[in-house]
Amino acid sequence: MILNSEQKMNTHHSALVQITGIVQGVGFRPFVYRLAKELQISGSVRNDGSGVVVKGCGENLPEFLRRLRSDVPPLARIDSFTLEEQPPLSTENFTILHSNTPENANAEIPADICLCEKCAAEIVDPRNRRFHYPFQLHRLRPTLHHRQRGSLRPSQDLDERLSHVRGLPA
Repeated sequence: MILNSEQKMNTHHSALVQITGIVQGVGFRPFVYRLAKELQISGSVRNDGSGVVVKGCGENLPEFLRRLRSDVPPLARIDSFTLEEQPPLSTENFTILHSNTPENANAEIPADICLCEKCAAEIVDPRNRRFHYPFQLHRLRPTLHHRQRGSLRPSQDLDERLSHVRGLPA
């Protein structure tokens, strides 16, 4: 059953949430993972051709769903949030799954942004492993406030394994 945002979800069921907007390349999956772990939600999150798909189950599911919409990463933008109630999941863990991106993907990709102060400080600090690193490809850190700076990728798939220039030192 598809629910609108005002309807209550049965906490004995699980939720399938499809989110579109700028939700790829902005740290959305790690955000969902941390939120799920904090609220003891089981399930998964993955990118798909139009955005992000979240499956979740647990006692704190209503709070999880509320915060999925309200606490998004700074560069994310949610355009649609479709919630479908499903039978309970049979897993007790929460995982980030590899993307399922078809050839006709239409997910919005955010524009490149400038170097933040933290990353700029890394390349001028001789003690930092990224000192004078010419590409400064940003890894998705737990404190992410910006997306990966590298926009060279072989596809629209924003899994980190495909989001950096291959063969270069990290």
